[in-house]
Amino acid sequence: MEFRKIFPQTLRNLKRALAASSGHHDPLRVLFCGADEFSIYSLRALEKIKKENPEKVASIDVVCRKDKRVGRGLKQIREVPIKSVASTELNLNVHQIDTFTGWTPPQPFNLVVAVSFGLLVPPRILNAAKYGGLNVHPSMLPDLPGPAPLHHTLLRRLSKTGVTLQTLHPEHFDQGRIIDQTSASGLPVPGEASATLDSLLAWIGPLGADMLYTNIMNGSFATDTDKKPAASRSLKNTKNDLFGQLDGSAEYPRHARKITPEDRHVNFRWPTSEILLRDRVLGRLFALDTGLAPTKRITFSGFEDTTDACWDQVQAKGPILRMGNHPLDPGAISIFRHDKEKRIYFRTKDGWVSPTGVTIEGSPKQKATIIYEKLRQTMPVTCC
Repeated sequence: MEFRKIFPQTLRNLKRALAASSGHHDPLRVLFCGADEFSIYSLRALEKIKKENPEKVASIDVVCRKDKRVGRGLKQIREVPIKSVASTELNLNVHQIDTFTGWTPPQPFNLVVAVSFGLLVPPRILNAAKYGGLNVHPSMLPDLPGPAPLHHTLLRRLSKTGVTLQTLHPEHFDQGRIIDQTSASGLPVPGEASATLDSLLAWIGPLGADMLYTNIMNGSFATDTDKKPAASRSLKNTKNDLFGQLDGSAEYPRHARKITPEDRHVNFRWPTSEILLRDRVLGRLFALDTGLAPTKRITFSGFEDTTDACWDQVQAKGPILRMGNHPLDPGAISIFRHDKEKRIYFRTKDGWVSPTGVTIEGSPKQKATIIYEKLRQTMPVTCC
C-alpha cells in the first residue's frame, strides 16, 4: 500500500509494460481529440471498430474546440467540423473545451487519440489512460531541426508526404514514439501539379484512418514498444540551399514554420508560380493598396494562370484597358476579352494571373466579370 502511495506513476508504467508484453489489451474506452476533416476520417475508423468489434473499442468520447464567432461584427458562428459528425452522424458524446485546465473527462477512459487537435494533451490526462495516447500525423516524422522557409513549407504540403502513427508526448508536439509509418521515401501526391489542401486531405485522410484502424485491430499500439524515432541529423544550413534545404540536399525534411495570416498577403511582383502555389495551399489571398480599391483590402477567391492569353493579346498589339502602371509592369491591372470571357488580369514578375472572384472590403463577393464592367468605364485604353 505504501508503495502505491509513493510510486503511483511507476505502477502505471508497470501495468502498461505488462499489457504490452502480453499482446492483449482491455476493450478501449477512447477519448478522441480532433477538429478538422483529417481527424474525421480517423474518428469514423474508430467508430467502425466500435460497431463491428466492440471487444476492441467499447466507447468513444469526442473532445473538440468551442465554436467561434467570425465575420463582420462576429455575427456568424463557425462550428468545428468534427462536432456535427460526432454528435449527429455518429451519435457520440461531444465535449467542447479550449483548455484542459480544470476539465476532467466525465467518464473513465484508457486511451487518448489526438488527430489535428491543436492543443497539447497534458500529463494529467495521459497518465490517467492505461494505454497512454496515440496521434495520427499527416507527415513523415521526425523532421530535422531548424525552421524552413515558407516556400519549402508550402511545397511540403503538396509534394511527397506520408502518415505517421506515434504515441503522445506529455510535453511536446510530434516527439512521441513512432508506432507505424508509411515508407521512408514518402508517397507521391496524386495530381501534384494541381493539388489543393482539400484534395490532399481527401487522399491522405483515409491513409491515416487505415493506419489507425490496422494498429488498433492488431494491438500493435500496446505491444510494439521497441520502435524509436530516427535520430535527428545535425547538418549546417547553407545560404545557397534550394528552398532552405539542409546542405543543399532535397532529401531531408525540416520543421515547417507556422503559417500566419500575413502569408496570404499577395505581392504581384512575385512569380506567377508563387502566387498560384499560395492560392492552392492557403486560399483567400488578399492585397492592399491596389488600383481596384487603393484604401481597401481586396480578397481573392482563386487565381488562374492566364499568361498565355495575355501574351497573345500583347503580341497582337490589341487594345488593353489598364489601370495605373504600364500593362507590362508587375502589379499592373488590365482587362480585356479573351475567348468571349471578360476577365481581370494582374501582371506578375513573369506573367499574368486572373482572379475568379473578388471581394472588396465592405462589399459582397463579386465575380470578376462584374468588376470588369465597372472598371471598363474608367480605365484608359492602351496598346502594347
